[in-house]
Amino acid sequence: MMNTKAVAGLLLWGVFSVVGAQASTGSLRGKVMDHSGSVGFEGALIYIPSLGLQAVTGRDGSYRFAQVPVGEHEVIVEYLGASGKRQSIRIGDGASAELSFRIGEEVLPIENILVIGQAAGQAGALNRQRNADNIQNVVSADAIGQFPDQNVA
Repeated sequence: MMNTKAVAGLLLWGVFSVVGAQASTGSLRGKVMDHSGSVGFEGALIYIPSLGLQAVTGRDGSYRFAQVPVGEHEVIVEYLGASGKRQSIRIGDGASAELSFRIGEEVLPIENILVIGQAAGQAGALNRQRNADNIQNVVSADAIGQFPDQNVA
């Protein structure tokens, strides 16, 4: 049978170890934007390979990781139709770090361009479908407009 001093010591050690574990994490947030920084990319995959953490950007291109261990981490973003990007970030103890990505900077300017909106809508739908946590089939509004019947059924 343990005496009361030993039990109290174990309880205090447990409390301090839990407090120490909570303080050794921080948070990470940011956005995935176009090269000009004006448009957010919905459905981009953001992940930290060393930790096995991943997130998908929301409507405005924003993402957030709540409890990231303190230290230096490499963050990767992937989006269909654009080359992947990697950046390193240092997470401080209890701090909130911010890391944003700009996609499409490697695109060279051209004099004439033909814009077809269907490809952008389809790329967004495929990104949402690919990065979904469950099984789902996403169809863009442009693709639905090409069906003979003007409804999903």
